[in-house]
Amino acid sequence: MMKLIFISIITAGIILATAFGIRFIVKQGGQGTISESRQVEPSQIEIIEPVNEPISNQEESRVVEEPESKLIYPGWVIYKNETFKFALQHPKEWQNEEYGPFQTGRPLHETLFVYPKEQPERNVWLAMSIWDLSTPDSEIISKSMAGLRFVKENDLTLGGFPAKEKVYFEPSQATGGMHYYRLYLVRNEDYAFSITSSLCNDEKKPDCDKILATIEFLR
Repeated sequence: MMKLIFISIITAGIILATAFGIRFIVKQGGQGTISESRQVEPSQIEIIEPVNEPISNQEESRVVEEPESKLIYPGWVIYKNETFKFALQHPKEWQNEEYGPFQTGRPLHETLFVYPKEQPERNVWLAMSIWDLSTPDSEIISKSMAGLRFVKENDLTLGGFPAKEKVYFEPSQATGGMHYYRLYLVRNEDYAFSITSSLCNDEKKPDCDKILATIEFLR
């Protein structure tokens, strides 16, 4: 009988020792172990900083549309010639007339800006002529300022390109003095442009400069 009791005590001791050992292992486990209450130990929380991934080449090459030309003066409108890639602004009362293509020895194209309210005179306020890029200045001048006397030449910029202002005159029977005319020449990568205007003469020159400031060449 005593022997049976002794064996029962030893067996119970072994069971208690085994249970205690398992609990000890769980609580003393390695890094990242979850405790008995199923809560993550604060020392095991890893903070991951956000990483700025480089933008792909496709995203970097995203095309941004260019904004439309803004009107410089109230009451003006924008004229654009998509064939010869130029634009300018003018009073909304003006109308444009297109002429061309012409035969060899003449401009490829002409755009006239007229004020029809002054008919029957049909005053031409401004003429933009487009020439082949190989056309020399002398040929453009001879066809634009025939019979006039040269006075002087000035350098300026039109639409972001180097340009020339050529001033001419002729005697005026109306005033008994001289009447001055101006021819503007500018070349871009594709064409030569010549500009004449009744606004570019004498006392109206400030109005001419306002028009010239709006000239741009389109891509």
